[in-house]
Amino acid sequence: METIKNTQKQYADINLNIVLFSVLPDLSGSSDWMEIALDSVKNNLIKDADLHTLFSLNTFSEFDQKYGAETKYFNEYQIIKKIDNKYYASKHCILQFFAVRNRPSVFQNVFGTINTEQEPLTIVEMEKIFKKRYPNFIFPPYSMAESPYSYSNSFDFIRDRREYLSKVIKLRNNELAYQFWTYTGWRGQDFEYKIDRGIDRFIYLPGKGIIGGSFDFYFYFHRKKLPIGYADFMQNIKEEKVMIADNYK
Repeated sequence: METIKNTQKQYADINLNIVLFSVLPDLSGSSDWMEIALDSVKNNLIKDADLHTLFSLNTFSEFDQKYGAETKYFNEYQIIKKIDNKYYASKHCILQFFAVRNRPSVFQNVFGTINTEQEPLTIVEMEKIFKKRYPNFIFPPYSMAESPYSYSNSFDFIRDRREYLSKVIKLRNNELAYQFWTYTGWRGQDFEYKIDRGIDRFIYLPGKGIIGGSFDFYFYFHRKKLPIGYADFMQNIKEEKVMIADNYK
């Protein structure tokens, strides 16, 4: 992939809604899917109308609603796929939502917004701005091994969370994609998943959707099962590494 200047961007859809299901690997077993009998779940299948309702409730889209802090669903919904005549459900799946709203940076971007017209800002660049303003506090995206209170006075959980455009990249087929990172902390206790982080870095391709991302909240929770440590996670965050589908590399 090649990084390009923001002025070379191609036309992107202005307003779209994205419902993102992400199947995560089962790090305790040998398969990410389990065979099921379709009759056992047919009464629990989610309808399009229900997804639209969840989207509205989790992207601040209704002016007369009261919103909670959580905007994502981990293992509350699963993807089902059919192979031959058998059905399989994912073991671990996170559901989240994005509103694609492309417009100049002067407009507000609430949490859950993809805006390809932002001025690019990398994690490292944001870290420098943060440290200049809050020299005695840890930069929230780096706080995975810290107490949530270590940045509580410098990070307003409800007001500050947002997605930042980091760079525009050219894929091997010459399509232009947009890489984002999420400005949020590691809220919650060590014994639980930090689900709020969701897909905390991702690549958005207009016309296709989200084609790559990272899930630090999940892999860091299972870090003892992995051949990487704290320093590796920190490097991945600072370098904004993502997993991307092979056909786009």
